Amino acid sequence: MSMLVLTQQGEQAAQNIQGRGPDFTVLSTLYENSPTATDFEEVMEALNTDEVKASMVVRRLMNQGLVQET
Repeated sequence: MSMLVLTQQGEQAAQNIQGRGPDFTVLSTLYENSPTATDFEEVMEALNTDEVKASMVVRRLMNQGLVQET
C-alpha cells in the first residue's frame, strides 16, 4: 500500500460518522487530506500502530468500498 484516498462513498461516510475507533481515525485522516492522496505511513501514525494492524483496518475499509489505493 502506498497512497490512499476516499471514494465518493467514503467521503459521505466520513462526513456522517461520529465516533471513535480505528475506522473513524482512518476515514477522518483521509478526509482531512482530501482530495490529496494520503501516504500509508501517515495512516499508520494516525492509528499509532504497526503496519500489519493498519493494513487490516485499511483493507476492511477498502472491502467496504470506502477507501482506494492510487
